[in-house]
Amino acid sequence: MGNPGKLVPFDNAFLEFCDCIRSVPDRRFLEPMNGWSPREVVAHLIGWHYRMIQACQEIRRGQAPGYYADAANDYANLNAASVAQFMSCSKEELLKELITSRQEFLNYLGTLDPSEWDADHGVAHHRGGPATAGRIVEALLGDYRQHTKEIRNWLAGRPD
Repeated sequence: MGNPGKLVPFDNAFLEFCDCIRSVPDRRFLEPMNGWSPREVVAHLIGWHYRMIQACQEIRRGQAPGYYADAANDYANLNAASVAQFMSCSKEELLKELITSRQEFLNYLGTLDPSEWDADHGVAHHRGGPATAGRIVEALLGDYRQHTKEIRNWLAGRPD
């Protein structure tokens, strides 16, 4: 079940992000960077793992994912809720929760028949085209890549 071959880039981006977060000195983990701290980025991603399980379930039922309602705000409300919910200031605690949330997302994806990966259930993505489980994974992959790049650039621009 699932579609493990399509998860390789996602897994690689996730591991790269975790390595990047581990490279952030503890004293800088809570420092603001482009409006977010590295801590807040991790909390945001934890929330999105859980939210995307729900989104996949909604799509399979032919319903638009609830998170679309915050798209016009660039998901500011949803991200703020995740930052508040996953509020530990410990890098290691948040990384453990990130790993757990990702595993729950992967466990859910593993229950899907490979045909479900790109199945069109009649739900339009808010940016056009069909909303699919595969598209959700691609969005999270993009988030991991973007945040890794952001944090690395931030660290390089402000050497210790």
